[in-house]
Amino acid sequence: MLITFLINNYRKMMEFILWVFLIAAAIASIVMSGWGMGVIGIGVFISVLMFDLFIIPPLLVLFEINENLKINNKLLRNLNNGDIEYDSSKFQIENKMVKKYFGNELNVIIPEGVTSIRRSAFCNCSSLTSVTIPTGVTSIESCAFFGCSRLANVTIPASVTKIESGAFYNCGSLTTIHYGGTKEGWNNINMPSDLFDKTVTIIRSDGSEWTV
Repeated sequence: MLITFLINNYRKMMEFILWVFLIAAAIASIVMSGWGMGVIGIGVFISVLMFDLFIIPPLLVLFEINENLKINNKLLRNLNNGDIEYDSSKFQIENKMVKKYFGNELNVIIPEGVTSIRRSAFCNCSSLTSVTIPTGVTSIESCAFFGCSRLANVTIPASVTKIESGAFYNCGSLTTIHYGGTKEGWNNINMPSDLFDKTVTIIRSDGSEWTV
């Protein structure tokens, strides 16, 4: 990394810069043949010296600390979530579970690698119109999408084996579920008979559909 290189080679770089400005100040003093210009040259040298010694090092250290924090946060996040890449300003994900969504997008794609969606994770997200649940998710807890009044389309993968009650209650605009499995697979999901509080069309990738 550039910052690491600069810090590791800082002393050599500063020695070179100081010698260059020292020589430049000396030449300026001689060429100008006057105390006034000589003093200016020396003043420039001292100013540069002070900047190099007292301003640049702390800045480099701060940059390095910032870079290290980013790396450590990413490592910690990967250790906890199995290398799931996600925007922490929008999702709270722990142990591969979406615990909370903080965004306000219309169309949300849940990050790959997630295996479950916690109770009330998307509760009352009034801006949400569609959500794509990735392959690998096995459970959707109760009230996960409760009160998402504009939610109209949901994509559910065949990997889902359990959907708890109220997961899609009070989703007045919900009309379509795109399901990645078969009708038999859908019927085998552990879920209550009143999963939806209105009629919803289930559409498979091959175009076949049915209502629940």
